[in-house]
Amino acid sequence: MLKTFTGLLPRGDLSQQTSSGSSKDRSTMPYASVVHDDGKGAAQISLSLNTIDPQGESADSMVTCPDADLVDFDDCREESLADGSRYLFVQGYVYDRNRGAKQWRATLLTREGVLIDASEFNAPAEKDAAATRKNPPLTPARMKALVTAPAWDPIAAAFLAEAGAAPEAPEKDTLPGEPSGDAMVATLTGLMPDGVTVREPSGDSGYAQALVNDGRGATFVQVNAQPGMSDLVNDFDDWTSLSDGTLVREAQEADPDQKGGDGVVGWTVDTLRPDGFRVVITALNAPGWGQDAVRAEPALTTAQLKAIALDPAWPGLSS
Repeated sequence: MLKTFTGLLPRGDLSQQTSSGSSKDRSTMPYASVVHDDGKGAAQISLSLNTIDPQGESADSMVTCPDADLVDFDDCREESLADGSRYLFVQGYVYDRNRGAKQWRATLLTREGVLIDASEFNAPAEKDAAATRKNPPLTPARMKALVTAPAWDPIAAAFLAEAGAAPEAPEKDTLPGEPSGDAMVATLTGLMPDGVTVREPSGDSGYAQALVNDGRGATFVQVNAQPGMSDLVNDFDDWTSLSDGTLVREAQEADPDQKGGDGVVGWTVDTLRPDGFRVVITALNAPGWGQDAVRAEPALTTAQLKAIALDPAWPGLSS
């Protein structure tokens, strides 16, 4: 990874070189990173490989320009290339234009489902480092050449073969009666309170997510709905029982996913109906897991989350 990566970079001093290959359990992915200095200022540049279902919603989101209302960027370009792959280039920021480094990102999604993702900054580190130059060192054309270089072909082929000749999807147990992704998305978006906009909704069996904005910054919201969860009653001791026998738990946590997003808090409401149908919903004060906070608290209150989770529409989805 490192030899191929550095061989594709323009001349300059290289320091802080790090890299990794992929592990059989997929806990690590091919990755390379350097601090590059062309004499105009040190800048971090990195590149990674991953596999993804090229026809899935997650893949589509990786090569689609973000919503300008939710993400601060200067320019974004989407392309479909002649070989059937898709390409995205975003000139944006780690945080926003008023703080932090610039981040220019090039992403290639091949027809086979290999994701080649490169980022460069105008600072020697992504976070907590002062800018050393006006812009990152590689031009947009150089970034495109970096991720589309034929030198990655044998590495991508080996990586795909290691993954089982097909992109791996996260393991997920599908339960009988679990609501469809379309039904989950329609219900979640339909239950949002007045005064918020909903962007980028997506879902899967028993799961839905969306970005919610009340005009003061994006909130990531996710909901899970599962039948047959009666045994969960013994897993927690802080349930509150409602008059109809439904159990409810509420939590407000800092860094709820333990991924270190700066200033992130999450509100969660967990509900368990007498028949074992569970609905749990979480809202972050950030646009996604592992991302930094963009507002003090989530756009939805715990009372609003509770109302969504307790709505009678959810159990009806599995009938």
